Amino acid sequence: MIALDKVQPGVDTPITVRDSGAPPCAWFTPCDNTSVSRRIESPAGWCSWSAYDFIVMPGFTYYWCRLLFLIFLLAPAPLFAHEYDDIRIDLLDKNYVVNQDNTYQATLFQEITILTDEGINQVQQLSQTFFPESQRLSLMEARVIEPDGVVINVSADNIFTRDNSTPQGVPGFSNSRTTTVIFPRLQAGCRIMIKWKIVQQTVPLMGVNIVEILPFNTSVGRSKIKITLPIDKTFNYRQRGGFVVRDRIDKGNREITAIYTDHKRGQAQPAMIPAINVCPVFSASTFSSWEEIGSYCYQAFSDKTDVTPQISELAAQIAGDKNGLAAARALYYWVVRNIHYVSIRMNAAAGYIPHDSKDIIKNGYGDCKDQVALMAALLKAKNIKALPALVSWGDLYRQLPTPVTHQFNHIVLYLPDFKIYLNPTSPYSAFGELDNGLYGQFVVMASEHGDAGRIPPLNPENNRYTMQSIISIDCSGEISGSNMINSNGPLRSDVRRLFMRADSADNVADKILAQTRYGGFGSIKIEELNNLELPVILKGSWHSPHAFTMKDIVCFNTPVGIDLKKAHFLYGLTTKGERKYPILLDPMVIEWKYEISLPQGYELEIKPKDINFINSAGSYRSVYRKDNDKKIRVWRKFLLAKGIYSATEYPQFLELIYQPITDFRGTFVMLRKAD
Repeated sequence: MIALDKVQPGVDTPITVRDSGAPPCAWFTPCDNTSVSRRIESPAGWCSWSAYDFIVMPGFTYYWCRLLFLIFLLAPAPLFAHEYDDIRIDLLDKNYVVNQDNTYQATLFQEITILTDEGINQVQQLSQTFFPESQRLSLMEARVIEPDGVVINVSADNIFTRDNSTPQGVPGFSNSRTTTVIFPRLQAGCRIMIKWKIVQQTVPLMGVNIVEILPFNTSVGRSKIKITLPIDKTFNYRQRGGFVVRDRIDKGNREITAIYTDHKRGQAQPAMIPAINVCPVFSASTFSSWEEIGSYCYQAFSDKTDVTPQISELAAQIAGDKNGLAAARALYYWVVRNIHYVSIRMNAAAGYIPHDSKDIIKNGYGDCKDQVALMAALLKAKNIKALPALVSWGDLYRQLPTPVTHQFNHIVLYLPDFKIYLNPTSPYSAFGELDNGLYGQFVVMASEHGDAGRIPPLNPENNRYTMQSIISIDCSGEISGSNMINSNGPLRSDVRRLFMRADSADNVADKILAQTRYGGFGSIKIEELNNLELPVILKGSWHSPHAFTMKDIVCFNTPVGIDLKKAHFLYGLTTKGERKYPILLDPMVIEWKYEISLPQGYELEIKPKDINFINSAGSYRSVYRKDNDKKIRVWRKFLLAKGIYSATEYPQFLELIYQPITDFRGTFVMLRKAD
C-alpha cells in the first residue's frame, strides 16, 4: 500500500475480529528482487515503499546482508526470480481526501490475477497494519472470482485481527495491530479483489506523505493515485519513471491524479542496486523542502538531548578529564557497549520522538533515535556539538522526487566540529567508521534549519583487507599453511559480525576450506574481537591432505587456505547478457601475499605472468617471484575504486574483475629433480 505519514493505516473494522497465533503477514512484495516480509526501523515510524506493504528493520536485516556478502563463498550462488509472472496486479486504485489540518481519508483497491500455483502462496493472505489510537480502517470488499466466473465473498471466518509484535528474533515491540484477510479456494486463473477504507483521525506529527513505488518483480496493468485537497493547501508532488500526472481544480477542490499503465516486471541482476532505486515512483507531501523535514525532526529531538544532572554526571564518569575527540570516542564506545538495540513503539508518533534519556540509561536499550539522542546529550555535556542526521541505510541511493519522510529509515550522529559521522546502533563499527550502506548517502540534519548534505563516499583505502599466508607442500602431496588476516573500515566490521555470530571459528575455517580447490581442515584464533578500539587480527592454520598426486610433473594453483575474500566472489558479479541496472558494491582494497615452499626434490619450471592493470573501474596487480628453487613469493592487489557502477560502465567493470579471476586460475608447474 501507499504509506501516509510513514504509518501503515489502521483498522477499526465492522467485521468479526479473531485472535490468531499465526505470524504477521505483510503484503508481500517489496520493491526489490526478494519475496520476503521485511521491516524498516525508521525515525519517522512504520512505512510502506511499494505497491504492497512490506516491513523491515534495516539495522537488523542489513547486518545479515553484509554477513552473506562476506561469506559469499560459503554458499551456492544466489538464485534470482524466474523470468515469468506468478501474479499480475491488474489494478491499483488509491484515492485520498486530505483535509486542511492534514487528517485524511483513503480508499485503497487492488485487483490481482493469479497466474501460477506459486502465485497462490504470494497472495493467500493480504494484511494491513495500524495504530488504533489514531487510525481507523474498514474492510470494504474482499472476494475471489474463480476462472469459471463464480464469485466467493470472503467471510468473517477468514478475517483476523491481532496485536502486533515484530518478527521473532527482531528486537522490538509495538502496540499496532494487523488485520489479515485469508482468501479461500485459490487456484491459478483466480482473480482476487480487496478494498480498504482508512481514516487518519488525529493530526499526523510529520504531515502527509504519499509515496507510490511500483513493484520491481510484478507486472501492473494500471496504477492510479488520486489526491483531493483544499485549493489553498500546500502540497508538492513529482514523479520519476513514467507516471502521467494531472493537476486540476474541480468542484472547488484541487485534484492531483497520477496514472501509470502497463508496468512490466524487471529481472534482477547480480549485485544490482536495490531495485527500489530503479522502479517508477510518484511522491507527494505537505513538505516544501528537505530542510523542512529536518526542522520538524529537530522539534521532536529538542528536549531529548538536554543535559540533565544525570547526563552530566554520566558524561564525566565515562570521559573523565578527556575533551574533544578523545571524549567523543569514549562516549561512543560506552553507548555502543551499554545500550542495546530494542525498538518499542506504543503509538504512531513514537516513530519520531526519542525516549527520555533517563529511561534509556535505566533500561540499557533503545532504537536508533534513542541511541543517537542519548549520545548527543552526553556529547553536549562535554561541550561537543552533535546533530542527529536522517539517512537511508542500505536502501535508497537516489533521492525520492519530492521531500518525503519515506526517504529515511535510520538516524546517525554528525559531529560538525570534527566532520565525523557515527552510527552508535552498530555494535561492530569502530569510532569514525560506518557500515557500508551509509557511505555516500543523502542526509538531512535534525537541526533548527534542517541542513541537507551527503555523507562522504567511502575511500577504498579505508576499507582494506590484507591476507598473508605461509604455505608448505610436502613430498606426500599434503599442503599445510598458516594465514594472518587484518582489515579496517567496514570490512573489519564484517569480520567482527561474522565471528561474533558464528558458533565456532573453527567451523567457519572448515567451511571456507571446503569451498577451495584443495579442501582441508583448519582452525582460527582471533585477537581483540570484542574490543572495537583495536584491530581484529585472525590467525589461522590449516592442512589439505591428498591435495596433489606427486608425479614427475605437478601442476597447481596458488593454495589460498583460510581466506575470507577469495577472488571467486567476483564470479557472482557478472551478468548474462546486457547489463541493465547499476552495480552496487563496496569500494575496497584487497591484498593477498603468499610464501610457498616447494617439496624436497622438486623445482619450479613455470609460473604465471605478472599483471599490471588499471582502468576507470579500478586496478589489479600481481607479482610472482622465485627464491632459488625452494620458495615462491606471490603478491596480488585488487582495487575497486567506487561503490556504484552504472550500466554503461559495466564493460570497464567486467574487464577489471576478470583480471583477478583469471589470475587466481594461473598455474604453477614444478618438476621432479633428476637423481
